[in-house]
Order: sequence, then C-alpha cells, then structure tokens
Amino acid sequence: MANTVDKVLKIAESEVGYLEKSASAYKKNPKILDEKTNGAGLDNYTKYGRDMHKVYPSVMDFPAAWCDAFVDWCFYTAYGITTAKSLLDGNFDDYTVASAQMYKNKNAIYTSPKVGDQVFFTKNGQVSGCYHTGLVYKVDNTYFYTVEGNTSVSKKDNAKVVANGGGVARKQYSISGYKGRTIFGRPKYDVKKNTTATVTKTTTTTTNTTTTKYSQTQFIKDVCSILGVSTAKKAFDKTITISKGKNKNHKLVTPLERYMKALGYYVGAIEADSKKTPDFGGGMESAIKKYQEKVVKAEPKNQDGIITAKAATWKKLLGLS
Repeated sequence: MANTVDKVLKIAESEVGYLEKSASAYKKNPKILDEKTNGAGLDNYTKYGRDMHKVYPSVMDFPAAWCDAFVDWCFYTAYGITTAKSLLDGNFDDYTVASAQMYKNKNAIYTSPKVGDQVFFTKNGQVSGCYHTGLVYKVDNTYFYTVEGNTSVSKKDNAKVVANGGGVARKQYSISGYKGRTIFGRPKYDVKKNTTATVTKTTTTTTNTTTTKYSQTQFIKDVCSILGVSTAKKAFDKTITISKGKNKNHKLVTPLERYMKALGYYVGAIEADSKKTPDFGGGMESAIKKYQEKVVKAEPKNQDGIITAKAATWKKLLGLS
C-alpha cells in the first residue's frame, strides 16, 4: 500500500483531546494510558511514550517529555517500524534536536511549511535550538495548522507555542510571524499534497554525508585503530579521559564527533574533514551529556559531558554494556 501523507495525519487528528496521565493514576492502573482523558495529570505518562519505549528503549524514554514521541508514534502506527523510520529520515528519537538533525542529514529541512511536514519550533532558527515539534495538517496563505502532542490550547490565543502542555491539540501559527522561529522536516511520502506555501530550502553547512552511515561498529574500529589494539575490550583498557578540559585535541575526538553526529546529538563541525585539529568543545560536551542521559542512563550527577577513562560512558560507546 502507498505510504501517503493522509495516513499519518488521520492518526494524528484522531488523537486530539488525549491528556497525559498522573503517576498515581498510572501506578494504580497502567491501562489508563489507553484512555483519552481519564487519569489526567502532569507527570508525562502517555501511551505514546510507553509504546515507543517498547520499540526503542535505548533512546525513547518513558515517562518523559513527549511531543516528539507523539510524532514518532503517529508514524509508527500509520506505517509500521521500517517505513516510519525511513520517512523520518533515519530513526525514532524523543529529542527534537536529534530528530531535526536526521532530516538535515538527508537535506530535508525547509523554512516554509507543507502538509505532512514535521514542524520544529526553534529558539535560534537552527537545528540546535529546537525545543518542540508537531505535524502540519493544513497550510493556507496566512497560517500553517498543526497537531501537536504535549501542548495545550490557549483560550485567548491559539497561535502560541505551548511546550509541555499535557495534551494533544490542534494549533495554528502565522507563517510570517514564525519565520525564523520554525524549520520543517519533510518526509518523502508516496503522494505529495499540494499547498499554497512557497517551498524554500534551508541552506546547510558542514554536513558530511558520510556521518549518516557512521555506525557503532565503525566507531569501534576507528577507536581500536587509534589505540593500536584489535578488540573493543582491549581498547577499553587503554581509554583516556576526554573533556573540554582534558585531551580535547586528541585523535579520539574525531570518531567521537562522527558517532555523536550520526546519533543526532552533535550538530557541529568535524574538524578532521577540513584537515584541522580535533577540538572537543561545548557542542561535543552537550552531545555527550545527552548520550549519557539517553543511552548510558547515567544518574543526573554523572551526566557531565566527560568521557572518563575506563568508565561507564566508554563502556557503552564500545558496546561492552
């Protein structure tokens, strides 16, 4: 069957009115997540987070802020896992920056809306500033209209972004008013719906297409090569601490940058591609913090952006845990 845009929009619109649940309601009856409004609370318990966590537990947190999980759930429900990942240009992720980066990696980020786009609200007009997301279901000459998870509708003004609002709702935004404050990821549906919006491609820089194919296996090979060993276990025994303050220019920074970029956590440049010295800066520190949160599942106090020698982050990076 054709993977048309109407499938995912039908799923999304059918969810309008759903409210996230309280921790107490969930603990009393986990099936409450499947009810639309009963058990409402503000503890981020939703069926979207639950289902996506089952599909991809290493990345999709539950309970957690869920605007991006809602979008992924709609695609997963409409098309199945494999096709949904392809349409989302890579994978599922509940971190908006990572999701937007996957579109950017495939040159599928735009600055004007089209029906079926995944809209990202951004603080700086760039992928790095993304903080909320939804699906565009309609566009006219003045507004674009969305269905969003983890939002709410203001009684006075439906045209304001409400992140972490607790429900699924339809919203509308001025195209001109949100210019520079939104970017749009464009899935490659089988049938494109025409809209009145003008399509403007975002200019992207320092995007190395090879990073989209950079796997953990390749990362481990590169680390082993740099350290002069033959296995991940031997590499682990020779690991060093890397941070903004220690070994920030070591050769190991390059494969770390490539791997974090492939995962969508790092949006900066890979210095080695321009024949420059590797530099573990603020962008990589933030990426490692996210990796420690999402993948390592470290305690908050250990989400420090430091890759300590022979410790948990290196162990996870090298596939040893």
